[in-house]
Amino acid sequence: MRVQARRLIARSPAPARARVAALVGPGNPNAAFIAPDLSFLYIAVPKAANSTIKRALLALQGVEVEDAGAMHAIRAVKDGYLRLHELDSGQARRVLRGPGTFRFTFVRNPYERMVSAYKDKVLGLNQNHPEGFAANLFAGGEAPSFAAYVRAYTAIDDWRSDIHWRSQHMNAAVDVVPYDLIGRVETFEQDFGAVLARIAPGSPATRLVRPTNISPADAADPVYTEELAERVYRRYARDFSLFGYDPADYPRARSDSSSSPVAGGLK
Repeated sequence: MRVQARRLIARSPAPARARVAALVGPGNPNAAFIAPDLSFLYIAVPKAANSTIKRALLALQGVEVEDAGAMHAIRAVKDGYLRLHELDSGQARRVLRGPGTFRFTFVRNPYERMVSAYKDKVLGLNQNHPEGFAANLFAGGEAPSFAAYVRAYTAIDDWRSDIHWRSQHMNAAVDVVPYDLIGRVETFEQDFGAVLARIAPGSPATRLVRPTNISPADAADPVYTEELAERVYRRYARDFSLFGYDPADYPRARSDSSSSPVAGGLK
């Protein structure tokens, strides 16, 4: 019933606030950070440097969050930011669509995002989430292979997905929110530098923080076969198109480097 209601909200001519609240309302309170003076809105896309961005935003309020356990600390902080469900109708209209509010979010290559979610939420390799992701599709205590994971999670409808596997355009509500800047993890320093220059020019708290919740690539990282890449591409095709990511740009085994690009069979 809840999923059906959310779908109806997304497809109906309901006010923007109601449509966005289905994604970043009281049930997901840390998905949106709104400046106390309504001068900016950040909507988080999980696995796209969002904990790093939140740490930087908290620093602007004088709250320092250490790297280790960052997400747990961020959830516990009673910070100075507003949430969408705390605004009245006039404030919500201004923040979501009106002048005077700088709106931004960040996205990531969908292939890399799937790898990051697997390493963090399934294997629990990230120090910020050492417990891994308990509410998964697999029974028992043994982690699934990367191939089994991709096949399972790409088969889930967007509205039924956990936010870490939901499409980035859906998490960010891009059909409703007219963003001033959609940054990319791949160009984080440049893009987030532009954000800081806009929302806090000259502030000593804006010294650039680098992403801490992005697992570095290494030789043991999962790689894609053409079949797995095709599944991810089909599942997140709109993310690839909207945010300008190359469907052929997926991590592949060295022996697979000469195989035909996934885009070739996915017109």
